Amino acid sequence: MGRRTGRGNKEAYSKYVLGMIPGEDEVLKEAAESSRYAVGDEQFLKETEFDLNEARLEKSVKGGDIIWPERKKIGLQKVEQAVGRAFGVKAEELRSHGSRW
Repeated sequence: MGRRTGRGNKEAYSKYVLGMIPGEDEVLKEAAESSRYAVGDEQFLKETEFDLNEARLEKSVKGGDIIWPERKKIGLQKVEQAVGRAFGVKAEELRSHGSRW
């Protein structure tokens, strides 16, 4: 439909389809109000809602919604000591402005 997002395309297509229906269609109106995701009998709607909920849960488990424990961070003092040893300079020299080597 030429929109920037998939959601925009879906909304535009929905307006297009609903605009094609002349007058009020009570059956379609009732079906559209019973579920956002599917048109069908009550059992089909329940199955669809269940499937979508399962997909949402699976996505949240495999996606980026999990907050993993952070790795142990090394303190700045230890980093300064390691760099100082490697380059043969004192930690104070590492923090000073300008180059003295």
